[in-house]
Amino acid sequence: MSKKVYIILIPIVIIGIIIAVYALRQRDQTEWATTQDFVMDTLATQKLYGSDGSAGSELMERLSTSLSMYVDGSEIDRINSNAGKEYTSVSKDTFEIIKQSKELSEKSNGIFDITIAPVTRLWGINGKDTVPTVPKDEDIDAALALVDINRLELSQENDSVMLLDENMMIDLGGIAKGYACDKLYELYSGEKKLKAAIASFGSSILLYGDKPDKSPFNVAINSPHGENQFLGIVKLKAGKNGKFISTSGGYERFFEVDGKKYHHIFDAQTGRPANTDLISVTVITDNGAESDYLSTLLFIKGKNSLSQYMDKYGIIAVDEDNNVYISDGLKDDFELSEDLGFKLGELQ
Repeated sequence: MSKKVYIILIPIVIIGIIIAVYALRQRDQTEWATTQDFVMDTLATQKLYGSDGSAGSELMERLSTSLSMYVDGSEIDRINSNAGKEYTSVSKDTFEIIKQSKELSEKSNGIFDITIAPVTRLWGINGKDTVPTVPKDEDIDAALALVDINRLELSQENDSVMLLDENMMIDLGGIAKGYACDKLYELYSGEKKLKAAIASFGSSILLYGDKPDKSPFNVAINSPHGENQFLGIVKLKAGKNGKFISTSGGYERFFEVDGKKYHHIFDAQTGRPANTDLISVTVITDNGAESDYLSTLLFIKGKNSLSQYMDKYGIIAVDEDNNVYISDGLKDDFELSEDLGFKLGELQ
């Protein structure tokens, strides 16, 4: 019997987090500048009060061409091509994100690992010009044998990187958008005329500064069940320190074979899409790379892991039964869309 395969790759711009446009008062519309750039395989937008956003667009383009494993000649592509052969000199930004990613990979005890690329390439869900497929067990095991963050070495002396074994590869997809938000924050902080900004990569967002009317930013968290539907709206004040928001969910990109869904978030310990009881995790922190990493990590680890993070971070998570778990610090500022079947849950 032939297998039925359905592929659904939802454009990143419509998943994760969407800034509620109505949060900006109509009388302020002429003061806000907007940019749109297709970078990191998504439509990235900036909405800025006091800047034209050109410097941010240039920064995003530079990071996009440096950090993608799918761009021929990118710094990540060069590192992967030199695996098992020699060190590769990279820019300060690329070295910084790889160093931070290595530290977070080690901290996750093997659940999150940026050397996951042989596995992600094998499944073909995230790649360009590839058809997603369910690999054979022996092929997954072979790819998984190449996943080992301890076999990634860094030379701080000359900002160079080396994968020790041939065919090892780096994939920064689980952290790159959050890191880009960090770099935009650094840029915004140095622009004296910039009063407020919203930068969105779809699944990762930066809020910066204070709106002209001093009201909170209204951030609509997308429903994991459908387009143009909101799980709820959270009101956030950003200030000069900024707020970083990332969402991870199996609904973002997936394909189906014989009625079974296979999503794009992989457990580095199994080499397979994470077997989790959560369908969406949003994390709000003071650091973009950390928010991106944590939303992925908590999605993989599942509901039982949430309680140990709730006190330290702003978290909004949804399980398979539409229960929504919210950090105490966010409950007064979050309005749940109960008409879509979601209900507040309590962790045991």
